[in-house]
Amino acid sequence: MIGISFEVPNKYDVFLSKILKNVDFEEGVWKVVNDEVLSERGTNFFNKEIYLNDEFKELIKTTHYPIFLTLQLYNKSDRFNEIKSYDDYFNSDCKLLLIIVDNTFIDVYSKDKTILKQIKVNAKENSFINIKDIENKEDFSLYY
Repeated sequence: MIGISFEVPNKYDVFLSKILKNVDFEEGVWKVVNDEVLSERGTNFFNKEIYLNDEFKELIKTTHYPIFLTLQLYNKSDRFNEIKSYDDYFNSDCKLLLIIVDNTFIDVYSKDKTILKQIKVNAKENSFINIKDIENKEDFSLYY
């Protein structure tokens, strides 16, 4: 398994917090690559491109509405990679790649199977639908 896909309801919620619950990324640096995520007030949810882990974890506890999002997690790195294919991702320092498309469709890729297993548990606990393992790099998609 190289990733997991599922669907979330089309509404305001704390989806990122629900998806990433109990995922160990203590020393992470989050990069927002492509986003259209709204805050509860209808403004941009993300107001910058790079978030340190503690700041990111606090932010995602607030209600948001994801329309499109590509999010990358790195380990305390300033070596961010441009990812356009599975090989780019696999050969990068990116620890986790989360993609949201059309408000509801989620793909999460990680080289760490423990992270993927936890995200799958989270998806089931939150009654997300159409939960599927992504097995092959041919099924890798950035959607944009």
